[in-house]
Amino acid sequence: MDCDILVLGSGPAASLAARSLAGAGRDVLQLIGTPGKCRPLEVFDPATCREFEDDGLDCLTVGVECRGLLYCWDSPNPQFHDYELFGCAVARALDRGTLHTMLGQAARDAGVRAVDAGQDQAFRDIDVGLARVQDAGIRPRWVIDARGRSCSSPSPISRIHFDRHVAISTPFAAELRRDCLIVEAVANGWWYVPPSADGNTQLVFLSDADLLPVTPDRRRWLTANFASSTLVSKLGPSPSFDVLTGADARASCLTALSHGRWLAAGDNSLALDPLSGSGLATALRGARELTSSLTKFGGAQAYEAWWRSTCDRQNILRQGIYARAAIRFPRSPYWARRR
Repeated sequence: MDCDILVLGSGPAASLAARSLAGAGRDVLQLIGTPGKCRPLEVFDPATCREFEDDGLDCLTVGVECRGLLYCWDSPNPQFHDYELFGCAVARALDRGTLHTMLGQAARDAGVRAVDAGQDQAFRDIDVGLARVQDAGIRPRWVIDARGRSCSSPSPISRIHFDRHVAISTPFAAELRRDCLIVEAVANGWWYVPPSADGNTQLVFLSDADLLPVTPDRRRWLTANFASSTLVSKLGPSPSFDVLTGADARASCLTALSHGRWLAAGDNSLALDPLSGSGLATALRGARELTSSLTKFGGAQAYEAWWRSTCDRQNILRQGIYARAAIRFPRSPYWARRR
């Protein structure tokens, strides 16, 4: 069970790094956990689709076509960003389960040995996990941890959170605009509606966790926020908000990228705000930078330099995007934090 690289996780960054390192001649063992709960479709813009194509993966044959971004953000008047006009191609909306399956198969085809960890505690607690890996006789040269934004990290590394975002989703039967991504800012947060092939999609509201009312007031609060929208409320009748799914959506990064032979990747190293639309592309680029750093230089210095510059750049972009909408809601606690 000895290996050159032990990869923890089954997401895009984990599978792409594992596949690339195996293709470079490294012996790679990938520890895959149980997939998380169902999440709304994720939109891959044309640039991200081209990045997949550069890696020999065709995501244009799966998912739902997305023609553009329809939004009310810095103005109450709807605006449209046409992907075909600005990106010379349409985007795609995929669920993470389909994506993980596609990437996982590509990694195995490249020679990666995959082991299903299921609900094993080793997959959730990195300190326990690495100890169990060693107890099992596995002696990797490097451990790449890409288990996501909510996993633990070795001490003394900690995580810095830049906001208190939580994403609340509910099933939604949209009657209009099924072929584009819809985003709208309202007084207490913002709405996100991915495209769908048949109108059955997810309605997602993002706000700060401490601003959410307790149940059952939460349903009335979400209904009021839906009614206050000028764009999303026109898509179809208000849902009942009886079935709600919450997810951690906080933007965050680690205080350090590496510790000994441990390296963070993907959302574990840098979890972007969902509004950025570049989380997946950043994870893919990070996997390439990590692979290049290990194979060309035998260490993580080049990867760490890329990571630090990306953290700084994304923080500036996030602050600028939210500042544009904050001036519309001068009495809102949510937007006051973002001014």
